[in-house]
Amino acid sequence: TAGEVVIRHDAQAGLVERLSEWGEVLWAASAESVRAEARGSGDVAILTSRGSDGPSTLQRLDPDSGEVMWEQSTRGEAAEFFVGWISEDVFTTGSLVWSLETGEVVHRLENPAGDVNGIAVSPDARLAATATEGGEVVVWDLNVGQIIHRVVHNADAQVLGVAYSPDGTLIASASE
Repeated sequence: TAGEVVIRHDAQAGLVERLSEWGEVLWAASAESVRAEARGSGDVAILTSRGSDGPSTLQRLDPDSGEVMWEQSTRGEAAEFFVGWISEDVFTTGSLVWSLETGEVVHRLENPAGDVNGIAVSPDARLAATATEGGEVVVWDLNVGQIIHRVVHNADAQVLGVAYSPDGTLIASASE
């Protein structure tokens, strides 16, 4: 739609463009993996890329100019995939919870049951459930970044993914 941040993907990279009301490209940016989101009164573009042997990079783009407002690099942490919005100004990528304004990590969801394979944010954005390599589903309070519940799904297999029910009362998980 004209005037919005739109996403296009090709085989090699993701592309984010902002179009004018007439459909003219105002700016474009690309990365290995791309996520763009509309939040509040303006559009927010978040680009993520994962180097094959280097750090992951996360960028916030200015919606008007496409200029990089901030950029963060992480090594060995799950910054390569955008998960969702926790509040108007906080979002999560894997096991990291970020401030949209500053680009700083607010919480690290350091999981005692191994690396995070997937994450789901509850509909009210207060909780997150993580799927772990250690066979557990871990529920987090996102306001404080602490574990509030752990369930051993299958100690002999990784939990591959989790999802909340639309009303937030149930969590579904899948394992190998």
